[in-house]
Amino acid sequence: MQPGREFFIGAFTRDGYVFYDPITLLNEKDGARTRRVVVRGGTQFLRTRCMKRVAEKLQEKDMQIDIMASALDPNAIQSVGSAELGIAVIAEDDCSLSPSACFGEDDSTTNIDLDDAFHSDKPILLPYSDDSGTELIPALRAESQANERRACHLLAAAAALQTDAEEEWRDQLMESELTRVLEPWIQAVTAFRDPAERGRERKFFADAVTSRGIVKHLDTLEMPRQWRITGPWGVDVSYPLTRVRDAALSRGLDVFSSVDVVRPDRISHLLIPALGLFVTSEDDPGELSAPAQRSIDLRNVMPTHDVLSQNTLRAVAFDEMMYNELIDRAAFALDLSKKARERMDAHLEKRVDLARADRIISEAIEQIL
Repeated sequence: MQPGREFFIGAFTRDGYVFYDPITLLNEKDGARTRRVVVRGGTQFLRTRCMKRVAEKLQEKDMQIDIMASALDPNAIQSVGSAELGIAVIAEDDCSLSPSACFGEDDSTTNIDLDDAFHSDKPILLPYSDDSGTELIPALRAESQANERRACHLLAAAAALQTDAEEEWRDQLMESELTRVLEPWIQAVTAFRDPAERGRERKFFADAVTSRGIVKHLDTLEMPRQWRITGPWGVDVSYPLTRVRDAALSRGLDVFSSVDVVRPDRISHLLIPALGLFVTSEDDPGELSAPAQRSIDLRNVMPTHDVLSQNTLRAVAFDEMMYNELIDRAAFALDLSKKARERMDAHLEKRVDLARADRIISEAIEQIL
């Protein structure tokens, strides 16, 4: 049984909930057909039950799979991808996380409706009421969505602090020195050439702000070669990573870019499978099982970083403190959203026919395989 790579299919960021179609992460061969299976309806419990069964069945067949968690509940699987089958199975959501709104539907999309496991038709639409007569399901859905919007507003404020710190460090950066230390890396990447004229970039989240705070899945992405770029908090690590990415793309190599947990326009980690290479900006060695073979500390290309004025150092330290505070508050808001959804599901699960649900899941797995 092969272990699966783990990461996030989407995440809450300063730009709202950002989702990347998992079908683009499949290593498509020329002319190969890819397809999506979308698991809809039911409850979070039923969708997670279905996704776990799918993942287990694929692993039993010794297939390499990608397991993508939900940013709202990292214990819940939101997508399972198999490059060998050319298939991505996606768990849809009934609230604001709507992947299909991002990629649409086409002839390659197959739907599995878990609402058929309820004792009555489409119970999600029924007006469940509490003792006061208020429609409970719509109210809980609205509460969940409001907390998710609040989390995104908090992350937007955190992103502004990151940008402010970047501007402080940018004045200390020596471009020529950075080019010099990056040159061996660029040469190592450009020594290879793929038959393709230009490589393809695929994006995903290796870490994300979740209801449990920032959760990272870096250890499952490690490859035989590992390089690391680090620096003081707030320094722009995306810039050197982007230069390595561009070098790989120019040689026809496909890259997998893990975007920043708050700013999806920035890169925080990079995979180049053809080279067996993982380039990371993770500064905590404990997150990775193996030490980096090559590393760059951006402090070494900022000769004056240690002689900044006390006011500047205090400002950066304050930005970091407030950033961590905003991340914690965003995580708390997401936890409130998750609890509202759990309350909503608790009402719906009273109508679930588990035996019927298992039959639907078994038929879905047969169809997938």
